[in-house]
Amino acid sequence: MKKVLYILGLLDDEDIDWMVSAGTREQYQPGDVLVREGQRTQFLFVIVEGNVDITVRGKQIANVGIGEIVGEMSLLDFRPASATVTAGEDLTVLKISFEELEARLQSNFRFQGRFYKALGVFLAQRMRTINMKVAYGDEAPLIDEDDDELLDDEINDEVMEKLSLAGARFKVIIDKLKNG
Repeated sequence: MKKVLYILGLLDDEDIDWMVSAGTREQYQPGDVLVREGQRTQFLFVIVEGNVDITVRGKQIANVGIGEIVGEMSLLDFRPASATVTAGEDLTVLKISFEELEARLQSNFRFQGRFYKALGVFLAQRMRTINMKVAYGDEAPLIDEDDDELLDDEINDEVMEKLSLAGARFKVIIDKLKNG
């Protein structure tokens, strides 16, 4: 499941408006580096169009696209990036500086609570995926954290409502970036 759905499902409309106004619409060509392994990144990127390759020590470990967020780990632990993120094709992102984001987190405690809870929910899901991979290897059920084809009994009504709301909010972000 896309990171943006975890995050946008827990934020409110004012938070989304702030993200769009605080961020910039950036475009990258294939091969352009957004985040470099071993270096500190200063930005959170929401992928609006295209996809990125994620590599560690030159080995591709993932390719993620629309709706994914990259850079969030460095926001949380202030360590250098553990992977390189490179545009895999023509790419459009919403780019938000950590400086702007940290200022918002410090000045708006409600946003802070929602934002950190959203990251926590996302990271919990990532950990579940990793646990399944360790326990079952390639035979793990629901092994792909980007798999949008989840079974009905795996998601309760509240989560479905938040996912629907998050999808609508992501569409608002895309529309605002395209239309200025």
